[in-house]
Amino acid sequence: MSRKIVMLALVAVAACGGNAPAPSAPAEPLVVKAQEEARPVEQEADTAAAAATAEPPLGKGEVVFQDFEPGNGTEDHDIYFWDYGKAAPEFDTVRYRRGSQSVKMNGDLFGFNLNKREVDVSNCQEIFLWVFDSQGANTIEIALRDMDDKQAKVWSTQKSKKNEWARISIPVNAFRAKGNVDLGRIRNVEIYEWNPGAYFFDDFGAVCGS
Repeated sequence: MSRKIVMLALVAVAACGGNAPAPSAPAEPLVVKAQEEARPVEQEADTAAAAATAEPPLGKGEVVFQDFEPGNGTEDHDIYFWDYGKAAPEFDTVRYRRGSQSVKMNGDLFGFNLNKREVDVSNCQEIFLWVFDSQGANTIEIALRDMDDKQAKVWSTQKSKKNEWARISIPVNAFRAKGNVDLGRIRNVEIYEWNPGAYFFDDFGAVCGS
């Protein structure tokens, strides 16, 4: 090969090398950055999920006398609940507001004992009960029975909300006005729903103190 041809070949190679693009930077740092940016979002999602599954807190001054949970002491002194007619009360572990279960009934009248032999609501401002009503928006009759088997019945002015949990409360003075029940020695409670349908109950208690 002549010297002229060799020189032309070297010039051509040099020209090609000079115009070739520089190799691009590796993409791994970009992927790592994307993962780092996504991590706080995942942490926020985990926090939101944990908050969604957390039990609702009790309100100020609220004391629960029956949460319908297993092992709460009721079984130690008497039957848990009873049926007066067509209510057919039973525990439900699918729909509940707090804990792991509620009591379901089909309307009509049923009663339940409290988690102590007797409770004192004489210095409380109101009693409350949570209800999930699949039937509609209904008022509810709550009866307090004392240790001497005297009873006071009061209808709520508040209505339930269809297919969601609602807090129904009644002033203690409304029971006191009946004049025939010892609010310092309440033994059990009876619940009456006029319309047939599925009702779920959770957390019966009272607001005592402010």
